[in-house]
Amino acid sequence: MALGSPELFQQLCSLAESLGISVRQDAIEGSRGGLYILKGERHLLVNRDLPLDDKIDVMTETLKKEELDRVYVLPAVRAWLDAG
Repeated sequence: MALGSPELFQQLCSLAESLGISVRQDAIEGSRGGLYILKGERHLLVNRDLPLDDKIDVMTETLKKEELDRVYVLPAVRAWLDAG
């Protein structure tokens, strides 16, 4: 099953949430975004002004570093993360 960019982005957001990472899109001058911890909670901030494919890249860079064995990952998403 191939996913289009909007579907892939939504699946990556859902995966992050299932890993306990809240996803937030906000304007960030001079940054694409990334993972940060605030008061013991993990957050993934994505620059809302980026093109969708760049937002997907930010999400991919973060999520491929996570331990994914404890959550279900849609096969198409797992393949995307493994390739990224």
